[in-house]
Amino acid sequence: MKWPYSLKNKLSVSIILTIIILLILLVNIQNRQRFEQLDHSMSSIYEDRLMVQNYLFKLYDNLQKEEKLRNSTSNSIIKDLAELKEERQQIISKYEETYLTEKERKEFANFLNHLNKKDKLEQQILESKDSTTRVNLHEAFETNTAKTLNSMRNLSNIQTQEGKALQISSHKIVLGSLSISQLELAILIVLALVIQVLIFTSKTLKIKTHTPHHLN
Repeated sequence: MKWPYSLKNKLSVSIILTIIILLILLVNIQNRQRFEQLDHSMSSIYEDRLMVQNYLFKLYDNLQKEEKLRNSTSNSIIKDLAELKEERQQIISKYEETYLTEKERKEFANFLNHLNKKDKLEQQILESKDSTTRVNLHEAFETNTAKTLNSMRNLSNIQTQEGKALQISSHKIVLGSLSISQLELAILIVLALVIQVLIFTSKTLKIKTHTPHHLN
């Protein structure tokens, strides 16, 4: 009786096909997760690095305008300084909405601390009437401005480092996706071979079934 063997073979093939299908589903899920990671990584490069670098440039430009204005003899200097300060605060608010690493958060806190001190010294210079006091305040202001700009350079360097790290991470994700795609292709090839074996076996059985028996 051949039907028990046929049934056993069908069960084995069914198990193999089920395993292959499950493997394909698993590979597909992993690929989807990797593409989501890649999408997040690319979004982070733009939103948390390139845009932040743009904010830093705008802050630097704002401080340069403030420096020129402070040395001018404009009658509206107080109003103009207030507008620049408001513009600066808007940029800082946008900066704070981005993702900050621990290192970046500490450096940004230093930057804000130096910036606040600079604003206070600037206000004291405008209000001071004593020439000696003004000279001392100017020296303190220049020192604090240098610290502020140095902190900005540190923040800019962090953007470069983090952007490079995200680029490497994205490259690894792409390589991983390619490896998974190759695995998926190998699984499909195995599946095709199994189907071919089934077709060949089916034809062989039909030929054997229809072979006439000769009596001697």
